Amino acid sequence: MHEKRMKKLEKIIQEVEEEKKINVFGDEDSEFVIVSWGSTKGAILSALEELKSDGLKALFVQVKMVHPLDGELIKKKIKGKIKIAVENNYSGQLAGLITEKTGEFFDYMILKWNGRPISHDEAVNALREIIRGKTKRKRIVLTAGL
Repeated sequence: MHEKRMKKLEKIIQEVEEEKKINVFGDEDSEFVIVSWGSTKGAILSALEELKSDGLKALFVQVKMVHPLDGELIKKKIKGKIKIAVENNYSGQLAGLITEKTGEFFDYMILKWNGRPISHDEAVNALREIIRGKTKRKRIVLTAGL
């Protein structure tokens, strides 16, 4: 029975179209890739626009289908890039799942877990700090709204 369920998950990965699994925004040629899911999308998209006006570019992969996760598809988008996870939780759950399924480790994590959404300014400041190489912190914790 367990094998039957696992085969169903594999079949889902094969048959669901890419557009239902992920969205891709920004510059595919960038050395930086931002990976996130859920409510962070708006802040990241607006941050990408502001960063672009500063001459900084990044690719954003929004994961839409977390389970079953298409590790091969995501690996194809993030491999060889500097990986930045942006999540509204303490541990970077999606980043951990992606690492498990792809073997690709994240270079940076921008995390917020105080129950408030990530704001445009928080996203811009944290991403700018990483992209400009102005941080040694691998884990940036956002706290606005407390």
